[in-house]
Amino acid sequence: MDAAKDRLLRRVTIGVTSTVALLMITADYGTQPHALSAVTRWWDAGKDWFLKPSEKELAELEKLRKNYDSRESPGEEQKDRK
Repeated sequence: MDAAKDRLLRRVTIGVTSTVALLMITADYGTQPHALSAVTRWWDAGKDWFLKPSEKELAELEKLRKNYDSRESPGEEQKDRK
């Protein structure tokens, strides 16, 4: 097999294998423990760690929200002028 076909086959194989692994990890197998329970817990913990903000970030977001809420928006000022 020539080098270009070999590279293509290797990349397709890696892509298909990765897709199947992701589908197996994220599949719903019910509430009973199964062979992939540990991997699924690890995957969910990684998602939570990556996607959920920390306590410090939550406090900063709340501070920004309070600052934003305390200011009047330009639309409200125009309503008062009429």
